[in-house]
Amino acid sequence: MRIGILSDVHSNLFALRSVLEDSNFDLILHAGDVVGYNPFPNEVINQFRKHDVISILGNHDKAVIGSAKYNFPDYVDKAIQWSKKNLSEENTHYLKQLQSSNSIEVDGKVLRLVHGSPSDPNEYVYPTDVTLDLVNNLDTGVDVLIWGHTHYPIITKINDVSLLNPGSVGQPRDGDWRACYIEYNTSESSITLHREKYDLEALRKKHKRTSLPKEIVERFYQE
Repeated sequence: MRIGILSDVHSNLFALRSVLEDSNFDLILHAGDVVGYNPFPNEVINQFRKHDVISILGNHDKAVIGSAKYNFPDYVDKAIQWSKKNLSEENTHYLKQLQSSNSIEVDGKVLRLVHGSPSDPNEYVYPTDVTLDLVNNLDTGVDVLIWGHTHYPIITKINDVSLLNPGSVGQPRDGDWRACYIEYNTSESSITLHREKYDLEALRKKHKRTSLPKEIVERFYQE
């Protein structure tokens, strides 16, 4: 089975399309933050529905539906408020029904999906934080831990547990602006990081036609 492992799409329709185009995944998992930052919250959720993406709730998703308060920088909070105003009622309901974590069994493997860490959905787990403690906080029987939140990709293994952060589809922060995701092939036992280009200038032009803060799209050119 070919599994697409995504995270932090953040309303970036162009980036999401570049990942889904001709991918032919058997299953798509998303580790939270469907919306926020970018100008296509409804279109992205529609794509999630179309492709039967299994997603959990991220901190930006929680803020948009008003179920949590965060001390975001001013420009991020403005983007949250923009998303909240522009999200349809139907798609607000979509976010509200998402769980904070999920476990899926595929081909005899248990995949655990969280946003931050197994113990805290708001914790940032960067490459230097991947230690035995991360595995010890997992429920017994988990074969693959998948998380997002940092926008930094990680592929490693500790004590026979595969630890995967697919980075960010919509706004990577590791110096490469291209949409980032992981393909996990259970038949071949292979795990591969992928990057996909898309029309960044078209995204920038769309931003300019909205009231979203300019700092958001400028980050793509800085990182």
